[in-house]
Amino acid sequence: SHRGSDGHRPNAGGEVEAASGRLGYDLGDRWDVSLRLDWNDAWADDPEPVGAPRQPVAERFATDAVFAVATLGHHHRLGDGHLKLWLDHGDLDWLQWDVVAAEPFESLTASRNWGARLRETLAPWAGGELLMGIDHDDYGGRFVEQRPAGPQNPNDVRLRATAPYVMVSHVFDGRVTVTPSAGVRFTESDPYGGHWGGQAGLKVEFASTELYANAAHAFNLPGAWAAVQYAGWGLGDRWQDLEPEVMDHVEVG
Repeated sequence: SHRGSDGHRPNAGGEVEAASGRLGYDLGDRWDVSLRLDWNDAWADDPEPVGAPRQPVAERFATDAVFAVATLGHHHRLGDGHLKLWLDHGDLDWLQWDVVAAEPFESLTASRNWGARLRETLAPWAGGELLMGIDHDDYGGRFVEQRPAGPQNPNDVRLRATAPYVMVSHVFDGRVTVTPSAGVRFTESDPYGGHWGGQAGLKVEFASTELYANAAHAFNLPGAWAAVQYAGWGLGDRWQDLEPEVMDHVEVG
């Protein structure tokens, strides 16, 4: 695909080019393999605030990325499962104008991320489902601010996280169908240590009505940009002392 726009005023244009494809093959009655590729290349100009004097350089934010997922899946009498290997490479180039120093500069980011997903969904008894798996992610990249006098604030950071999980549910079928479920996940992260998350739910169905309630405890770990920001503020590796953002969610309907 190709999309482009001149924007609503000068220096407000942008362009996106993208392509994707998937190739799969059945290895018999129970196994299959596939490869998916996604590519995009895009840029957008910044017109600056209305009425502001035109800068010597039109600021531009440009991105390009390649994302790939290889999947090995299988199906059997008790359920199905898969192994997914993923790879993500991307670049962010941000051309800007420094009003104070009266000079252009570029913020250059190169991200290199990969990981694996192993999941098995089983039906070990009538009406029951057991979901279990493990995720592993290795992510990060390099950042540098390129100035006419030379590079500034260089940073190269990698983060890793491994998370096993398990969830169980059962359908009590009848005139009134009741489905309870519960699950737990543990994430071991470098450098943020170990953290627990979990969820529980209950669904009740009768006639044409469905009632449900669920609760979840989760967290959001600081990412690679925390290291970049702290380096820019002159705080070194103090980003490693950050705590995850904790989220508790309850919903009924």
